[in-house]
Amino acid sequence: METPLPPVEPAISKNNQMALIAGILGLGSIAVALLGLLVSLVLPAAFLIFCGLGLLMDLVALVLGIIGLVQLKNHPEQKGKGLAITGIVFGGLAVVLLCLSPVIITAVLALLGPVIGNVFSQVNNSIVP
Repeated sequence: METPLPPVEPAISKNNQMALIAGILGLGSIAVALLGLLVSLVLPAAFLIFCGLGLLMDLVALVLGIIGLVQLKNHPEQKGKGLAITGIVFGGLAVVLLCLSPVIITAVLALLGPVIGNVFSQVNNSIVP
């Protein structure tokens, strides 16, 4: 005689998916903002691409982080509060970094402009007798 199988319970995720995605996007948005800042020193037009992608990731991280916190409040059996807070904090930091990056880029180029000019003039003087 065969024993019947126990009933199958639906799989309940231990981590809140919104919080998980918010944490990943928050960290990714900081990486995109920093990469955009570095790339824009060499190729200023690329800043617009990184700025657009970064702002999209920032906003999604902020919204999903807030939604994740609300869902975690309603479902205390789930985990991921730290991930949701990470998404909110890093998403906000990336927005601030992207807003300040034109000022940072201008300051760096203003400081390095004379140095770069001296290097080119020395190279030009060494080539032309």
